[in-house]
Amino acid sequence: MDRYREHDALLRTPAGLRGWREAQGLSRRALADLLGMSFQAVTKWESDARPVPAWLPLALAEVQRRMAERDWPSGGGT
Repeated sequence: MDRYREHDALLRTPAGLRGWREAQGLSRRALADLLGMSFQAVTKWESDARPVPAWLPLALAEVQRRMAERDWPSGGGT
């Protein structure tokens, strides 16, 4: 498995998603807002109540790009 696929697979796990979000300094609500999703959706993905969608790693890459371009403030909190 190449690096991209390993990273993609990790982000599709609840622990991987939470780790990525925390590393970016984002709260669940801030991530939900950046994705155009509900806070409940992010919470369910991170708690493994719902599967992390296959499209999420690509969306997170876009979020990270937008944050870097705009020097986005961290969301703080949980």
